[in-house]
Amino acid sequence: MVQVWIAAAAAVARRCAHFAIVGLSSVLLAAVLMPETLAQSQCGPGQATCGGGGTCATNLNTDPSNCGACGMQCVTGQTCSNGTCSGQTQCGPGRATCSGGGACATILNTDPHNCGACGMQCAAGQTCSNGTCQAQCSPGRATCGGGGICATNLVSDPHNCGACGMQCAAGQVCSKGTCVSQGQCRPGLATCGGGGTCATNLVSDPRNCGACGTQCGAGQICSKGTCVSQGQCRPGLATCGGGGTCATNLVSDPHNCGACGMQCAAGQICVRGRCVR
Repeated sequence: MVQVWIAAAAAVARRCAHFAIVGLSSVLLAAVLMPETLAQSQCGPGQATCGGGGTCATNLNTDPSNCGACGMQCVTGQTCSNGTCSGQTQCGPGRATCSGGGACATILNTDPHNCGACGMQCAAGQTCSNGTCQAQCSPGRATCGGGGICATNLVSDPHNCGACGMQCAAGQVCSKGTCVSQGQCRPGLATCGGGGTCATNLVSDPRNCGACGTQCGAGQICSKGTCVSQGQCRPGLATCGGGGTCATNLVSDPHNCGACGMQCAAGQICVRGRCVR
């Protein structure tokens, strides 16, 4: 009976030794075949052992070749931030991929929240023009190169007609922000929008004073192409340049016939505000 027990105990011992050897062999095999996996489990947060680097040498938070995980490659122009590829991709000129927008959806030339670069915020009351924050101008005015703040009249400036840098061609004038043909007009006359060829008198028209689209303010008149204060004049009198307040008689003055600056031709006189022979 004792011999039977001894034989059974020996069999159990042999089986236990077999399993121990098999388990040890499995551990050794994993160490040989998967060293990266074993080493990986020993890395701190955000670190990993990726191919081509040392043990736990790869920073998954910032490495664009291993962004968030080994082998996760960011596209050209992107950076790895907190394990995520972000930043500007291959966008066209003046466009970018800024936070909160789609790929290449941000227009850096005009976006006041990303003026010239992502995150470049314009101050209150400013606009973004050509990638630069500029003061908010009243309608029809702008801050163009070479001029002061809001000093450019987009309505009548032939060098900035309707927008900064919009140059009218030779023989054209800027009328209400649009380049139109000037025609062979005499000095002081012009072809402005809404009127016929050479029909606008720039000398006296308060809606086109000195240039097409230059509007005189309330209580002003256009005198010799300049807006001046009208004053409280009686009908037929006006305050024209070179004269006192309400000193010009528009009814009979051949130099200001009917309006300041309306000059009668040689041999004509001014009768009731009209030049006649």
